[in-house]
Amino acid sequence: MTVTRGKHHVFLGMSVTYKDDGTVQIIMKDHLQSAITVFDDDITTSVTSPAQRDLFEVDNTREKLSIEKSENYHKVVAKLLHVSKRARLDIQLPVSFLCTRVSCSDISDWRKLKR
Repeated sequence: MTVTRGKHHVFLGMSVTYKDDGTVQIIMKDHLQSAITVFDDDITTSVTSPAQRDLFEVDNTREKLSIEKSENYHKVVAKLLHVSKRARLDIQLPVSFLCTRVSCSDISDWRKLKR
């Protein structure tokens, strides 16, 4: 166990900084970068919201993900769940829905995750 003193700490993937005005800044850039690296798909577009209108629409006739892609989907959703609970509260709703789709993920879930 290590004890750190001062205004900057790193704990469970979070970079916590105490500012002079009494606020706390929590950054998880390294954790997000590892999720992007694990995702193994092109993520270069910029969006204005974390989810599309069809987030809660489930089509059971869509093609299921391959085992490799399904495991990849699970890893990324787990990483995003960790981030959403600590630093990015704005992505909690889409991530929580994607968590329900881990066991039966399909192509549309992959697209929603890519968003």
